[in-house]
Amino acid sequence: MTRRRMSCPQTTHKLWDAIKIIRYQRQIPDQIRISRYMSRAHQTSEEDVSRHLGHCVRDNLVRLVKRVGFKGSQTGKKQESYRLPQGAVSSTGEQREELSVEISPGSSGLAQEYVIWSDNFSKPSAVSCQSAPKKSWGYCSIQIMLAMLYSTTAECLQEIHVKKDNHDWYCFECHGGGDVICCTGCHRVYHLSCVATDLSEDDVKKTFVCSVCKMCKESDKFKISRRELNHLLGFTCSRLKERLPVVITERQVPSKQLYISDRAASSTAALQRRNDPSLGIKWVTDDEDAWRVNYLIYQPMDLQTMDCKAKNKKYRTLEEFQADAQTIVHNVVIYHGVNSSLADMARQMLRDCIYDLQEIRQCRDCYRMSNEKEDKHWFCQPCKPQHELVYAKQKGFPYWPAKVIKIEGQMYDVRFFGGHHQRAVLDKIYIRPISVNIHTLQVKRTSSWNKACEELRRHRAQLEKFANSSEVEDSSFDDDDDIDTLTKESELEKQKTLDADMKNLEERLKAENAAQLKDIIEKHNLLISETKRKHNQLISETKRKQWLANVPAVLSSTAEDGEIEVRISVG
Repeated sequence: MTRRRMSCPQTTHKLWDAIKIIRYQRQIPDQIRISRYMSRAHQTSEEDVSRHLGHCVRDNLVRLVKRVGFKGSQTGKKQESYRLPQGAVSSTGEQREELSVEISPGSSGLAQEYVIWSDNFSKPSAVSCQSAPKKSWGYCSIQIMLAMLYSTTAECLQEIHVKKDNHDWYCFECHGGGDVICCTGCHRVYHLSCVATDLSEDDVKKTFVCSVCKMCKESDKFKISRRELNHLLGFTCSRLKERLPVVITERQVPSKQLYISDRAASSTAALQRRNDPSLGIKWVTDDEDAWRVNYLIYQPMDLQTMDCKAKNKKYRTLEEFQADAQTIVHNVVIYHGVNSSLADMARQMLRDCIYDLQEIRQCRDCYRMSNEKEDKHWFCQPCKPQHELVYAKQKGFPYWPAKVIKIEGQMYDVRFFGGHHQRAVLDKIYIRPISVNIHTLQVKRTSSWNKACEELRRHRAQLEKFANSSEVEDSSFDDDDDIDTLTKESELEKQKTLDADMKNLEERLKAENAAQLKDIIEKHNLLISETKRKHNQLISETKRKQWLANVPAVLSSTAEDGEIEVRISVG
């Protein structure tokens, strides 16, 4: 369990707007001013603002700046203010870096901290802030040796993107922060309460695999070449763009007063492309907000990116495509909120995506031909495998020739010949075999009926034509290059798995050998110590015996005051 982030992304947007707007007003964005803005624009209490600011500071989404005032009535007083994260763009659209330096006590006895801005940071030398151009440096009153700061801060200031590690910041299921468990196979994280199955303690700590990874690993049942797969997914992307046409990083902000939002979005072009401005909101799409994506969205994804991946034949399975669509929903909910209109559009897009992928699994030929429509008789072309032909009856209509797309229990999913080739799901009692006598159906022969029967006749002729022909092959392997590609990729995956297993085995053997070697060394050292002790003891005993044997001793004893004196004289 790890705590990635605690802040709410939507509240973070509002706090960023508050800081930006207060800076536009040439004021210091302290907690009081931020609370006033949040109360006026979003009806947020002061306690909630304080709590959210603390979370944002903890998550490095807002910077807390502490300094001592040096102007007017604030001279000598400690001040706390909040700044946008490092790399945010200034109101003029230029990157403005911020340096903070504390000056030693001067004649006034007060330690003062000055904030200095540089539009183009380069290695500085000793500079007098009074003579420096106002565009490059903030107000100062003494000379500062900026070269002392360069070695420790310049490299940090040049990095304008947030540093990302191996995992996302927000739960992939509920899209919120807090204590999460990390998937061992991808970047996704989940709350324990958001995982459908109960996990053991070992799964939580080491071996947790998310549902998306499991879905992608269980995709071997559907066999299709990469070329054809990505060709079909290109049609899917085109259909999904109709559901989610806007850029997912467009954002709505309150706009009852002009100063509340950024200046660029209030331009004439921005107002002309939006609806009624009296709604009290406006859209923000300018480049000044591009940095926000890096701080909130771990893995950017949109339909244009998915379309490019399909054109470049990057997708290997349908599940990979679905995972990218789920990532779009995840990003939209994080950036705009779970109840936003764009989130509703993204969820509808995902439902359509899952439906289209199921259509590809059901019959890839039908899906391809219905999107290509190379000729007007595309519906007459046979599929592999062939569809069952029936007469089906909808309520209010006569029996009509149709193809059976899918059968689930007693329900038939059919697609009718003629006209717009509409689909319907009907009960089995409304289905008659194609071999039935047409006179028993009591159908009135209209022009639409005749057109449908003509399509049926053409389709059956195509079936007879290609019945014993190799022209209709299994579309899963209709390209030798694709077969070679799949074979090479399969071998490469197996080799990677084998290499990983061998690496794990080597590491395990090294660990076991190291433990065994440690035990052997300890036993050896113990044996050496015992041998040395016995050897030293034997030497001492031998020396004592030799000394006693070689020394002529003269023993004399006298009794004085009840004491016995033993004297050993060496000749």
